[in-house]
Amino acid sequence: MKKRCAKKGWIRIKNDCRGLYIRSDNLGPGAMRKGRRVHFVAGVPMKKIYDASKNKKLYPIYMDEYVCLTELAIHLYNIKEHTQFSQVKLLKIVTEQGGYWVNHITFEALSPLGDATVFKTTITEIFRQYRKIEIKPVKLKCSQSHDNGEKSKQDPPLDIAQQPVIKTFPAKALVDLAPFLSQYALIMYNIDEVKIKREAVHDISSLKVVKAIKLDSEEGTLYHVTFTASLRDESKNIETFETQICVPTLFPNMTMEVREIKMIKHD
Repeated sequence: MKKRCAKKGWIRIKNDCRGLYIRSDNLGPGAMRKGRRVHFVAGVPMKKIYDASKNKKLYPIYMDEYVCLTELAIHLYNIKEHTQFSQVKLLKIVTEQGGYWVNHITFEALSPLGDATVFKTTITEIFRQYRKIEIKPVKLKCSQSHDNGEKSKQDPPLDIAQQPVIKTFPAKALVDLAPFLSQYALIMYNIDEVKIKREAVHDISSLKVVKAIKLDSEEGTLYHVTFTASLRDESKNIETFETQICVPTLFPNMTMEVREIKMIKHD
């Protein structure tokens, strides 16, 4: 499929298999990671790209991406609300198209007692010089009554954005962001390198952080992380990566930019 561009002549139109059409002046390996210009063709304003109840599925690599971002969102919720939700399960994703993607995600997470609670969050993906992500505060959609003081179904939805921003958080909780940030960087590496199969080359669950350095700067917090991950093929070889991620803001909306992700060692 082609479309006429006045300044650059014919350009390519590419469907990324989520039903969203990307127009790019330079498609190919490295387009996201190296900051090449990517913009979007106007289309349907909103599109449901995933629905667990109706068996509407995504390619595995994109499932990895959304699960990773949703786990990061619930981790931030845990930090702020002093809860311990985990084991995220995606229920529905509705995406708005434009100069960026706005993903409205409904998901389920488990409390330490094993009770399921349904949450909503909005995650925006912006493609500029660096791939930028904005995660809005998680909202409690509905829940069950828990012995550990969690909100019940009768309680009104919890909107974190309306609450005072906590200025200090446990140092360990902030350091624990490194695995989540590294997972996302690895997923971006896989998406960039494997565009046809739509399957991750690396086992995301095998990721282990080797070293994490957190530096404060004028533009935000910089994370320099070294981590390992094994291949999904029969060899199960372990590869070592370095990534640099900037987190300009953490609360109430978290923003992060994947500045660099590269493999430095192959075993």
